[in-house]
Amino acid sequence: MKLGGIRFAFVRVGRFFRLVWRLLPALVLLSILISLPLVWSWPANRGAHFTLHVFDVGQGDSSLVQCGRVQALVDGGPDRQALSGLGRSMPFTDRRIEYIFLTHPHDDHIFGLFTMLERYEIGRLVVSPYVVELLLGQELLALAESRGVPVTVAEAGDSFVLGDCGELVVLWPDERAEEEIRGSRDRTNDLSLVLELRSLTRQDQTGVLALLMGDAGFLVEDQLAARGVVCPVSVLKVGHHGSRYSTNIEFIRAATPESAVISVGENNYGHPSQVTLRRLGSFADQTFRTDHDGTVVFDLGSNFDF
Repeated sequence: MKLGGIRFAFVRVGRFFRLVWRLLPALVLLSILISLPLVWSWPANRGAHFTLHVFDVGQGDSSLVQCGRVQALVDGGPDRQALSGLGRSMPFTDRRIEYIFLTHPHDDHIFGLFTMLERYEIGRLVVSPYVVELLLGQELLALAESRGVPVTVAEAGDSFVLGDCGELVVLWPDERAEEEIRGSRDRTNDLSLVLELRSLTRQDQTGVLALLMGDAGFLVEDQLAARGVVCPVSVLKVGHHGSRYSTNIEFIRAATPESAVISVGENNYGHPSQVTLRRLGSFADQTFRTDHDGTVVFDLGSNFDF
């Protein structure tokens, strides 16, 4: 009887292992499916909690500010390249961008935003009062309305909080902007939104982390410097792709950036100008270019890094 019981036990154990072997592929697949959300969310949790990404989009502009799972996109570049940057920077399961800022409606800043509005849930679209002056701006506003995206027409002094990390503050334009830029080489560029990224934990001037200049040039820089709103910054996002008509000496001296970054690609405009690069070299510790360095990511946390 004992021998028969042992044989019966071995038979049962053998059947159990055969069953496990047959179910093994399904168990492996189930474990993979369970772990996928963790894998997909990994990019948002690795590295810095508070970051600025200046995407390599060729001759155009697109930057992403991240505070954990809160995102603010500034411009969308000339095509769909910024989508790839978002895919690498945001978790797969996160399909929401809290804010999209359009600095001005030139095609190298706006075209990519049409796809963003179609692919993502957008919390709010923020534009300058002059976005309607060009047809592309009107078309983007129409798309936002059709998709139920709230629109804010921003002016100097407006602030947009990004989670518990920081806020984007509009420095330009204000109600005097049109008068102040009379004689501008490019009215649309000089009516760009200029944004200052501040820390919520440091309220003095050391809390000014980045200055994003859009395509603003000398006239705007002079106005901002004269009004005393340009503070020392960790990162200067250089205006107008490093054009020789932006980033003057007085402005750089006021901003005294630790790092500067130029969003630029192959072009026929001479961007970035060697004159501008020399000016930056006199003040910034390091100057990055997306055409040479690819996408540049700055860690804006307590230990500033790139």
